Amino acid sequence: MKTTHAYLLIAPISVSLGLTLWAAETKANHEAKSGETSPVENQWQHLALPQDVENQFGDREFARKINQLGREGWELVTVTNLSVDGSTTKAVYYFTKPL
Repeated sequence: MKTTHAYLLIAPISVSLGLTLWAAETKANHEAKSGETSPVENQWQHLALPQDVENQFGDREFARKINQLGREGWELVTVTNLSVDGSTTKAVYYFTKPL
């Protein structure tokens, strides 16, 4: 495996782990301050939305999808680029929202 491919695999995992740890710490701090917990707060829905890189900023349909997801309560968590032979071909947009 080439070094660049290894970074492409490791970077999204590192970002996801960091976000997970940050979210867990934020929730723990909130619970410690308020003294309340709710099992529903721990349940999340996840969505991955792939998009060709060449079209992502000029595609009105894609912009409409992103805006609709926001209106439905989805929050963009991260974007990961997928590469083939050193060229970025797709971006995957990851969203989350509480149940």
